[in-house]
Amino acid sequence: MSGQLIAELLSLYSVDGQLDREAFRQQVNFVAPFVTGLFVGGLAGDGMTLCPEDLAWQTVMARDEGRGLPVWQGVLPADTETALQKIEQARRQGAIAVVVCGPVGHTAWALATEEFWSQVITLCALPLIIYDEPKLTARCPVDIVIDLLKHPQVIGYKDSTRDVIQAAIVTSQSSRKDYYSGSDGLTWPLMAMGACGVISLLVDPFPKLLKLLVGQAAENNVLAARDTHQLVVHLRRLLTHWPNQDGYKIALQASGIGFPSYDYTDSSLSPAQLIKEVRALHHRYCSVPWAPWPATFDCG
Repeated sequence: MSGQLIAELLSLYSVDGQLDREAFRQQVNFVAPFVTGLFVGGLAGDGMTLCPEDLAWQTVMARDEGRGLPVWQGVLPADTETALQKIEQARRQGAIAVVVCGPVGHTAWALATEEFWSQVITLCALPLIIYDEPKLTARCPVDIVIDLLKHPQVIGYKDSTRDVIQAAIVTSQSSRKDYYSGSDGLTWPLMAMGACGVISLLVDPFPKLLKLLVGQAAENNVLAARDTHQLVVHLRRLLTHWPNQDGYKIALQASGIGFPSYDYTDSSLSPAQLIKEVRALHHRYCSVPWAPWPATFDCG
C-alpha cells in the first residue's frame, strides 16, 4: 500500500525579484522522483498574486518536466464567475484537476458561500478538489463538506483547517474520496484516521523524507512513522522562522536550487544555522539514513 504525496510547488524568484523559471524547473525535477503529483498556484506558491501568464508557464513546465505526473492548478477566486474563468484557464493550460478555494475574503459561512460551491461544482470543467483554507475564506461546515464530497465532480478534499475532530468525522463518512492533509505537521495523524496522504510544502526541500513518512504511514508502521513524524514537525517549526515560505526556499538553496536572495536578518536562525539544526534533529529523532545535504556542506 502506498500513500499519496502531492508537492505544492513554490514560486522562486531571482535577486531582482522576477520569477526564476530555471529555479522552478530545477524544483520540479528535484521533487518529481519522489511524489505522486504536482500542485501549482496554491497559497504557498503565491497563487493569490500570480498573473495568468505566469500560472500558465508554471503549469506547462510542471507538466513537461514532471515525468508524467498529474498536475493540479490552484483556484483562489473572489466569486463564482472568477472561479469558473480560472478553471477554464487551468483546463486550457493542461491541468488535469483544480484545487478550488471558497470565495476569498468571506470570513463567515453564509448562503452565498454555499451557492458558490453548488454552482462551481456543477459547472466545473475539470475534476475538483475542495481547498478548505481558513486563512483565505470561511471554513466549510462538516455537514456541507460531506455533502459536497458526494458530487461525482469532486475527487478530493484538501484539509488545511488543522481540525482533527473534523478530520475524523469526514474521513469516516467519505471513504470513497481522497482526503488529503493540508498540513505537513498533521500528515501522520490524519493518515492514521484514513487520509490518503498529504499535499505538502515541506516535500519541496525534503522530498525523500516526506516520501519516507507517507510510506510508513500508509503501511501502518507506527513506530517508524512516529519518529519520522517528530522530525517533520520540528523541521516545519524551524522553517517557519522566516515569513512568506522563505525558510523553505533557503532549504532548497542548500540543494543548489534558487538564488540566495531571501532576507533572514530578522530571524533567530541564519541559513547555516538552519542546516546544522536540521542535521541535529535528524540525528535525534530518526534512525533511518537520510541526508538532505552532503556531509561536507559548508555551514559557515
